Amino acid sequence: MLACASSLAGCGLARMAETREKVAAARQALAVDLAACERSYPDHYRKPVMPRMRCLRDAAMRFQASMDQLGLGRDTDLTRAMTSHLVAVAEQYDAGRLSQAQFDAEMAATLADYNSRRLARQNSAHMVTAARAQASAAERQASAAEDLVAAARMPSTTVTCMRVGNMVTCH
Repeated sequence: MLACASSLAGCGLARMAETREKVAAARQALAVDLAACERSYPDHYRKPVMPRMRCLRDAAMRFQASMDQLGLGRDTDLTRAMTSHLVAVAEQYDAGRLSQAQFDAEMAATLADYNSRRLARQNSAHMVTAARAQASAAERQASAAEDLVAAARMPSTTVTCMRVGNMVTCH
């Protein structure tokens, strides 16, 4: 039985190590993709900026797809919304509807919104976990209080002891 448990634990550890390696490989691939975008489009403001934004979007979505395959892709919708908005902002800049300062402001606002939404999701998950733990603790406390009440309701028994010589007898 112990051998079975230890082999299952070893299997779980091996799987975790494999997942860490795959995440590291995905991050490395993202870094390579982003570097390729920077090499291809080094000037962030040279029109058209749309091809640069598409390159960055595609890199982000490939990374997100890798995370999805590992079961770690929790924010695919946020990533898609962010990258789509960045492409739309680039389109407006290319068309001359945004100045460089407005372009920067829109880009920064989009990234800040993405980060805020992602953190809000994480905080919500933590709050749910904390609420469940609090409910469980309250349930245990109520159960302990019921046990105390039940113990207090039990009739007390009187014990009488008599000493005869060196011997004590209790009833």
